[in-house]
Amino acid sequence: MIGPVLFRRRARVELRPPDTPADWASGAWRDWDPPLNVVTGEAYRQRELQALAGPPRENGWLVPVEACLVRERRNPHDPNAIRVEVRGLHVGYIARGVAQ
Repeated sequence: MIGPVLFRRRARVELRPPDTPADWASGAWRDWDPPLNVVTGEAYRQRELQALAGPPRENGWLVPVEACLVRERRNPHDPNAIRVEVRGLHVGYIARGVAQ
């Protein structure tokens, strides 16, 4: 006979506050240099991106978000693939050269 199964309660993990600069609300970020594009394949994920940010805008729109990086070791095209998810939606992959 197998003994009783004990379950442990997971420790609560507290999220860090966003690390956006204090001047974010003033719109100063519009003068920043564009970020390095390390996410690829987003052209194939337009439905997901529109669900997150709304329709495309004439001058674009920068929205700071927290992204989850998920290793896909069984990806048939790249064993080093890293999927990028935002709010549970798959929005692209980390560029192959960076993922290695």
